[in-house]
Amino acid sequence: MPTRIDEAVFVAAIVEKFPALEAGLRADYARIGAFLTDELQVRAAMRTLDEALAECAVHWGEAGPQVRARRPSDAVRNKIRAEVGQPGPPADIPDESFIRTLHFGKTLREVEAMFGFVNKGRVFTGFVPDDTFREMVRDMETWKDSIAFDHGEYTHRLQWMAIAFHFNFPNARLKQLYTSSVPPGSERADFIESRGDPKPKTMWDFVVDCFSSVTADHYDPIPAVRTRIVSDGFRSPNVFTRYFRDCPDTPFISKYLHSSRAKLQLTADDKFEGLTAYRRRRTQQKYGVAMDKFDVVIDKQQSRVLRKVGDNSEWQNRDFADPPL
Repeated sequence: MPTRIDEAVFVAAIVEKFPALEAGLRADYARIGAFLTDELQVRAAMRTLDEALAECAVHWGEAGPQVRARRPSDAVRNKIRAEVGQPGPPADIPDESFIRTLHFGKTLREVEAMFGFVNKGRVFTGFVPDDTFREMVRDMETWKDSIAFDHGEYTHRLQWMAIAFHFNFPNARLKQLYTSSVPPGSERADFIESRGDPKPKTMWDFVVDCFSSVTADHYDPIPAVRTRIVSDGFRSPNVFTRYFRDCPDTPFISKYLHSSRAKLQLTADDKFEGLTAYRRRRTQQKYGVAMDKFDVVIDKQQSRVLRKVGDNSEWQNRDFADPPL
C-alpha cells in the first residue's frame, strides 16, 4: 500500500529543490505530489476515468472502425489466465474483448483531447533525447511508452488523466503544469535515483517518473521526497501499473493492462519477451528495419523510424512508403 505523504512535505522539498519556480506552480505541484501518494483519492479519480473510457469504447465499438483482434496461442492465454488467478481451460478468459480491450488507445486519445492533450501516434522503445522530450511536453503531446511492461505503455498518460479528473484544473492551468515540468519551465535539481550519487532531475521526474521503492538500496518515504526520485506510491509508473492491473475499481483499464501481454511471445524458458523486444520484432516485420539499439523512436504520424546511430548522438530519418498500422 502506498505511503500517504502530507502536502507540506512536498512544499518543503519543492521550495528547497526548485526555488526559482513560480510560487503558484510550486503549490500545485506539491498538491499533485501529495495526491499521488493517496491511494483512495487516486482510485476515485481512476474510477471516474475508467467509466469515461468505457463509455467512449462503446461509441467506438458501435460506430468506429473495426480493429483487428489478436489471437494469442493457448500457451499465452493460459499464462495470462494464471496471472489473473483464473486457471483452467481457455474458454472465455481472455476472450477477444479481453485480449484487445479493442479501442483503448482511441478512447484514451478522445478523453485526453478534452483536456487539451495532443497525441501524434509516437511510440517510444527507448530513451528519447532531452530536446525531443522537452519539445513534446511543451506541445502537450502524449505518447506510447514501449520500454518495459511494468513501466506501462500508457502509464504517464493515465497519471496525468488522474490528475486532471481529481483537480479539475482549467485546461490552461493544466497545460501550464504539464509544460512547466521540464526545462525551461522548471530547472533541474539533484536527486538520488534508486542508488548511487545524485543526478540532475526535472519536475517531471519528481512528480510522475520516480523509480519504484523496491529498487532502492534504502527507502524511508518522507525523507525520500527531499532526496530521492523514488516512491512506493503512484509517482512511480511501475507502482501505478502494477496496482491498476488488478484494481476492481477500474475494470476497463485493468483488462487492458493484462490483455496487452497477449501481443508478447513466450521465450524458451516460458517467460514473456520484453516489451522493447516485441516492438523491435513488430517493426522488423512491418518495415524490414532491424532495431539493434535500445534508443529508438517510432514516429507513426510522419511514417518514419528515427534511429540512433552507433554510440553517438546523431539521429537519422528513414521514410516509408506506407504509414504504420
